[in-house]
Amino acid sequence: MVAGSVAILAPASPVSAAGQIEVYKNGLNFPIALAFSSDGRIFFAEKDTGIIRIIYLANRTLLPMPFYTLPNTQNAGERGLLGLALDPGFPATPYVYAYQTYDDLTNGTIYNRIVRILASGDTGISYTVILRMPPLSGATNHNGGVIAFGPDGKMYAVVGENANPSLSQDPMSPLGKVLRMYPNGSAPSDNPFYGNPAWYNLTYTYGHRNMFGLAFHPITGRVYVTENGPNCNDEVNLLTAGSNYGWGPTAACGSLPPPSDTNRDGPNPVLPIWWWGTTICPTNAAIPRGPSFPTWQGDLFMGDCNTGRFHRLDLVPPNYDFVASDTILWTAPLAIIEVEAGPDGAIWLTTPTTIYRYWDSGKPPIASFTANPNPALVAATVTFDGSSSSDPDGAIVSYAWDFGDSTGGSEAMTTHAYPTFGTFNVTLTVTDNESFTATAYRDVVVHAPPAASFTTSPSSPVVGATVTFNASASRGPDGKIVTYAWDFGDGSFGTGVQVSHAYGRKGTFRVELTVVDNLGISNRTAQTITVGDRAPQITSSTPGLDPLTVGAGATQTFTVIAWDPDGDALSYTWRVDGTVAGGNSSALNFVSGAPGTHIVNVTVSDGSLVVSREWTATVVANELSPLATSWPFPAFVAAAIAAVFLIWFVRRRRKRDEPPRSPNRGSP
Repeated sequence: MVAGSVAILAPASPVSAAGQIEVYKNGLNFPIALAFSSDGRIFFAEKDTGIIRIIYLANRTLLPMPFYTLPNTQNAGERGLLGLALDPGFPATPYVYAYQTYDDLTNGTIYNRIVRILASGDTGISYTVILRMPPLSGATNHNGGVIAFGPDGKMYAVVGENANPSLSQDPMSPLGKVLRMYPNGSAPSDNPFYGNPAWYNLTYTYGHRNMFGLAFHPITGRVYVTENGPNCNDEVNLLTAGSNYGWGPTAACGSLPPPSDTNRDGPNPVLPIWWWGTTICPTNAAIPRGPSFPTWQGDLFMGDCNTGRFHRLDLVPPNYDFVASDTILWTAPLAIIEVEAGPDGAIWLTTPTTIYRYWDSGKPPIASFTANPNPALVAATVTFDGSSSSDPDGAIVSYAWDFGDSTGGSEAMTTHAYPTFGTFNVTLTVTDNESFTATAYRDVVVHAPPAASFTTSPSSPVVGATVTFNASASRGPDGKIVTYAWDFGDGSFGTGVQVSHAYGRKGTFRVELTVVDNLGISNRTAQTITVGDRAPQITSSTPGLDPLTVGAGATQTFTVIAWDPDGDALSYTWRVDGTVAGGNSSALNFVSGAPGTHIVNVTVSDGSLVVSREWTATVVANELSPLATSWPFPAFVAAAIAAVFLIWFVRRRRKRDEPPRSPNRGSP
């Protein structure tokens, strides 16, 4: 990774339809590693000087004073200040980590080490060595040096084998390994060889040659490394804890079908998921995650230092353990050294002089929709219209609705009816032709209308009778009923939960109840009530209701006086001993016959209702005294009566003709 050994190529125009490249900061001294702070600062390491510097992201200001300068940085060949990482809790946890080739002048050795620098604002105060590796040989290459924190909070470091392939398979050497450690440099207990005295306890994977790239997948959490081969088989490896990746002293290009020819040493060597037949010198890598470059989510981006090309490896979901293609996005004027995913969604690259920013020039769509009506009623149709959504640089190709009740739709305009009341958070997600998405949210309020219900008592009333209507069974599921309005169907109205009404005429009436709740929502129900007329009434009769005796052969007249309270015409039906007698009249002449008991009945009808009256008549024979057994006796009686009458008449006449007696006249 020596700048002078890299071919200088003319920069190519940005050809990616989804991205544009820009120079973020140039005139730099070999910015080999970048680290982004959550407070808007970029830390970068200078390979050859051992200096860590800070740029303020928003205004691109490079602070003139270094953050920290690591002493005695040995920078021959691929040595130097090689790796940089910030603590996952930075800046609250104020530690900056660096991988450095250290020239131990006191002891006359050179070795790679990892240090932890205590930060105070924009200045490093002091450092602690958390990992010291064995002294290096005279070879100035194969140092590795990339460090990064994984999603598990552990720090990973890639370490080259110092141009000695046998060290890659040496279990006690940290060289030719990917190391995993706590932030203080100690070994986690879940490391694959932890507690094994025959192994270097920080070892995560082994059998590596020289790695310049380290990336964690944001979806699976697995780790990838880019690895340089000898004269063939530059690789991308997907790591599994404890696995052997096959580099060792027997490797030889062309001795076996690639990539097995350089991945043949040690037990069960794991082959790379991608390799190049020629040497491209793959450098650092990154796997960004949204919202930028939506069609490339989960893909691995990396640079190379032989041709300065910026690669996109299409990792195939869901396991992302297979590379479908290698696409060149851009060619830099110098070797691409560092590739990182920035907090702004861009992918950041460095060459020996410049920091670049590769950003997504595609513009996301704008999601927007209306819901009508809103508020709505349960079971009512709500129309959702997302046609106002737009895309500033393309076209919307899909609409995805979530109605908030576990149902959805997929058209620009759609309808939905809610079966229950409540407040539902509706989302519309639109996707454009560049796979950008945008989501709009809206609450739809669904009310349940009140339920009108009432009872009628009595159920079959008559004209003039009081009818009670009771609406206390009405209810408001998500409100309170505040008004009750009645239409009795005869032109009369009322209000209240319970009302009474008397109908002035008979007939069938439609009674309607309308209730309104505190939300202003109404509901109506109706029942049909039939009001019957009143029965006619018999006010008097002749004779009375007591049993009566009629002489044989005599005629008895029965008479009733009746009226109808509703003014209906009346008809009369007379029966004697159950047999219709007489006509439609209020009187019946009953001619007695033979002695015996007879039932006389009259039914008065108004056409629908009746009233009746009944008599018991006993017919008896005429009885005479013994003296009346011969005819002279009646004659004698008649003569005596005539004589008495004559005497009375004469005396009365004489008294009328006499002059009045003098009041002073005495008695004769």
